[in-house]
Amino acid sequence: MKKWFICVQIILLFSLFSNVGFATESDSVVSANEAENIAQVYASNKSFEWENATYKVLTKLYDYDDSLLGYYVSVYEGDKEVGYVVVSAREDLAPVLEAGNHGSQTYRLLPEINKRNKIYYLGAMQYNYAKNKNELEQRVNDKKARLLIQLEKEGKKGTDQYNKLKDKKITPVKKDINSFKAAWKQYKSKVSSSRSTFSAEATYKELDVPLIGQKLSSNPNNACGPTTGAMIANYYKNRGYNIYGTANYGNSHQKFIDHLKVDMGTDALGTSTTEYNNGMIDHFGHTNQWPYYDGFPAEGNFTWYKERIDHNEPVAFYIDLVDDGGYSWTYHWVAGKGYDVSSYSEFVFNNPGNVIDTNGDGTTDAPDEVWLLWTNNDQDMYMVWHGFSYY
Repeated sequence: MKKWFICVQIILLFSLFSNVGFATESDSVVSANEAENIAQVYASNKSFEWENATYKVLTKLYDYDDSLLGYYVSVYEGDKEVGYVVVSAREDLAPVLEAGNHGSQTYRLLPEINKRNKIYYLGAMQYNYAKNKNELEQRVNDKKARLLIQLEKEGKKGTDQYNKLKDKKITPVKKDINSFKAAWKQYKSKVSSSRSTFSAEATYKELDVPLIGQKLSSNPNNACGPTTGAMIANYYKNRGYNIYGTANYGNSHQKFIDHLKVDMGTDALGTSTTEYNNGMIDHFGHTNQWPYYDGFPAEGNFTWYKERIDHNEPVAFYIDLVDDGGYSWTYHWVAGKGYDVSSYSEFVFNNPGNVIDTNGDGTTDAPDEVWLLWTNNDQDMYMVWHGFSYY
């Protein structure tokens, strides 16, 4: 059994990227029409069940330095929005930065667009709104100050958690034109040809981890960790492991998620990485199925993650998220379930909560599936793995 690495719970306010260069909107190499075509090529190479879909740019997305970063492309089947793709507007970034299946960010973007705010994209599901860079920076700093005061009231001044937040600065997204030349060439060739799919090499894998929403919990606000655990436990149960899952709790996701809250010791603030790890071990132990486990920062460890997926074992991610004007988590748990390295290193996870009224019932935390570029987001993630194949 691997030694557990205890992670200090860190509340990050925003994604950090190194500054490699700047560009103005006129330097954009991808038009809105090209972005829609790229989004269609991208979707054709994933397991999205989008039939006869149309792709339409909803809005431009900006980097912290006010340069044009990309486009938010909404995907429709008829009048129903079924997903989205974030396409880069420049060739020193990956062609696709993020994509969502079953979910959308339109719910929170439209009100800000109507206010004539710019939409700033800062990484994994992180959309900020402001008139310009100065206003964005002011809003972020105000939020940062409030969080620091909150930590001081909790007696955490001077802790690693406090100091990391205090030292954080928001910078433009890291850019590297050499890293994505081949990917852009590949995408452009598919756009200009009749064949949209890439080669059928062993570069893509996605596990059938069931999608469960945290809104099914008796208290959804702190349920992302237990819901992620429920998805992973149900996955193993479906593969024949003697593990308690939803079926053992009256086929009720609510009862199962609430049970995992007890196993994990989830409190009003949520579930820490240590609590999640220990809770999953305890839960598997109810049926004497003691797993191997490990946990460490995701940065620079894509190969390790890919190996876990190749062994048919999902990985939980603890993601630090930015405040985005009200629709935010200070951190969020998701269930990593796959990868795609056909163009560059991407990963996919089941997100137990998202801000979209999917069912038309007024709810705003429906689950969805999200694809992201690993190198743009790994510095803001911590991985926790439980499996049954020693490595």
